[in-house]
Amino acid sequence: MSINSFPAYKHLLQENYVKYKHFFLPLFKLLSKILCHVFIVMLQLHNLLVSKMASMKEKAQRVLWCHETKSPVSVQWKFRNEYAQPPPDVKIINAWYSKFVENVSVGELNRSGRPSVCVETVDAVREAFQRTSGKSTYLASNELRVPKSKVVKILHKRLKLYAYKVQIVQTLQPDEGPRRASVATEILRRID
Repeated sequence: MSINSFPAYKHLLQENYVKYKHFFLPLFKLLSKILCHVFIVMLQLHNLLVSKMASMKEKAQRVLWCHETKSPVSVQWKFRNEYAQPPPDVKIINAWYSKFVENVSVGELNRSGRPSVCVETVDAVREAFQRTSGKSTYLASNELRVPKSKVVKILHKRLKLYAYKVQIVQTLQPDEGPRRASVATEILRRID
């Protein structure tokens, strides 16, 4: 259905437009200005992000300039003249230079990731649960001075113990079988 199929509504719209024109026109102008400003800010952010993501060659060039001039501000001036972009901050240039001096590279070093849990901690958790198998992870973490989350991860990932089988059962002795059978038959006899 279109608005043209209802002449009364068309008439109301025309009256309201004339009536509220002084309100809607400035509102539309304001909205268009806001959208223009948002677009300009987005372009500036894009340019800033692109300038932040420097290539290895550009980083090496900046570190070389910093080594030659011993001044991050002069590196900023050279960068501005060379690339016609806003230069990186002085702190970033100093960080690149100090990284280069320490590692002889401007790139990222290979990281090994999260440090693994030491063997002593795993052994301590294993011994704590062997001493008292019904111990909670909260008590074990307090006893060992290890975070509860680490105790749970050691139990699950290293020791393969879960909440339903945290108890460590002692090994069965050779005479256990006949004793268990006699207890079971005694219970059945009492039931009947």
